[in-house]
Amino acid sequence: MGKFEKVSLKSAAVVHPMIMRIMLVVLCAAPFFLLSLEAFARAGGGGNDSSMNALLYIILWPFMVIYGAYVSLRVFLKRRRVSSALAEMARVEPQWSEEKLSSFAKERFELLQSLWGK
Repeated sequence: MGKFEKVSLKSAAVVHPMIMRIMLVVLCAAPFFLLSLEAFARAGGGGNDSSMNALLYIILWPFMVIYGAYVSLRVFLKRRRVSSALAEMARVEPQWSEEKLSSFAKERFELLQSLWGK
């Protein structure tokens, strides 16, 4: 029972970055949405097509947010599947534990970085 709680706690910890990613998409898109009239203003007059661009942002902004949420959800579900598969494999072979694989990858990455810099 303790191992199942450990897996569920790891997957619950993944929710926080997903929510942060959605908030980041919203916060990055908000200035474009709010300042679209000023962003597309032309020097010297010209045609008044900035209202068309603002309309484009109003139409596209929800799709960008929904797509960001969709991608975040897919990454979250895949990460949860991989974590549960690694936990299952670690029961049979201890070297497949998530912590050992993570530390191995970190060691190899740091080794490659140090050799690359020489």
